[in-house]
Amino acid sequence: MKRIVIINFTGFRGNWGCQATSVELVKFIAGCFPEGTALNFSFVPLLPSSKVDLAYDRQLDRVFQAFTNVAQAGEGAGASLAFLEQACIARYGF
Repeated sequence: MKRIVIINFTGFRGNWGCQATSVELVKFIAGCFPEGTALNFSFVPLLPSSKVDLAYDRQLDRVFQAFTNVAQAGEGAGASLAFLEQACIARYGF
């Protein structure tokens, strides 16, 4: 089973646009796997801004590069994934 976590999920908001975008994101991610793959989605709702957000806002280029590196399975993708996971733990670990 593949476990997928969507951080800052907006599908729980009362806004139709947020809900529709979130549903399409889940469909898109599911479509990235072979048909019949067991998927387990977990959703972490969008939280109000925090000091951690501001710290990562200052290094958005690194965040975007890490996403790209992981998605393309580039050299150093493991280190990029570790960086993104650490950002999630810092932000949502509590």
